[in-house]
Amino acid sequence: MHQTGHHHPPNTLRGTSSTAAGSNVTVHEETMFPFEFVWPVHKRPFLPYDEFSDVEIPTIDFTCLQTGDEAGKKQVVAQVRAACLDWGFFHAINHGIPLELLDRVQIQAQRFFDLPKEEKLKVQKKPGGHIGYEHAATGLKDYAMKIVPGVNEKLEKLATKLMLVIVEGLEVNASHFERFVDKSSGILRWNHYPPCPQPLKTMGMDTHTDFNLITVLHQVSIGGVQLQKDGSWIAAKPRRGALAINIGDMLQALSNDLYKSIPHRAVVNSTQSRLSMAYFYAPSLETEISPLPKLVQRNNQSWNYKPFTVAEFLAAKKEKVFNTLERFRIHQTPPQCSSHTTPTAEYA
Repeated sequence: MHQTGHHHPPNTLRGTSSTAAGSNVTVHEETMFPFEFVWPVHKRPFLPYDEFSDVEIPTIDFTCLQTGDEAGKKQVVAQVRAACLDWGFFHAINHGIPLELLDRVQIQAQRFFDLPKEEKLKVQKKPGGHIGYEHAATGLKDYAMKIVPGVNEKLEKLATKLMLVIVEGLEVNASHFERFVDKSSGILRWNHYPPCPQPLKTMGMDTHTDFNLITVLHQVSIGGVQLQKDGSWIAAKPRRGALAINIGDMLQALSNDLYKSIPHRAVVNSTQSRLSMAYFYAPSLETEISPLPKLVQRNNQSWNYKPFTVAEFLAAKKEKVFNTLERFRIHQTPPQCSSHTTPTAEYA
């Protein structure tokens, strides 16, 4: 579930836990570059898709989650914590999802996007829904069902395992996160970016943060994801078989800003289409989000966010593309609760 800028009408095919996909079309024809796709100069991505820096994005080996190696897990927890503190983003390798399955899913998704537009529009996304193909302002049902079985379940299991590792890195009792993990599910989405004749004058997807707890992203060998770190943009170089993991807004709020939801964007190129698959792991709509009291108290911090439900956050997200979390930020300690409804009991 991402947001796009006003200057780039998206074509998307989304999916929930049972079906999914997504597409952002950058140009109408390879020989044309319509004015509506030209972005303002100050928002253009001056950094090309393949201009990778020497800055190493953390890569973490999760073999221990498959083997039960407890000593190895302790090292991984420390590595994940460091990556979340410094980046809010890391690459996961040996994560347990077979490369063959990821390749097969991407091939099937690409076949869908290669279909004539008329075929794709046979299953439009319903207004306000998450399933189906979306062209500009409109929304694969049977086709998507052939893509998703197997991969959706594996992504959900992986996301749950990753969340437990992240929680352990926060040094709070895992039980404090049970209500978020137990009621969490995923939105699975494919994004398709065709070649663009003038890639530095447009954008695949505007700068944004993800709304959820964590996002699991698989992209093919073609780069396109760029991260904003310490005021600079860094092109994330794809790693064969790796999954990119990034922190979302919900986890930033729960950690009281200890972990940051990293701003990122998608850029396009002039020679190749690019396909990515994103799994957005999020609590149910009625789940209430607020900083974990144990973290606030231990770090002698103020409460940075007032409580909000996932539904309330998404409603605000629709109105404002960027910095939605700021709507819920506070700068003082919330009122004292009664002895029967302490913050720890209610929000921990």
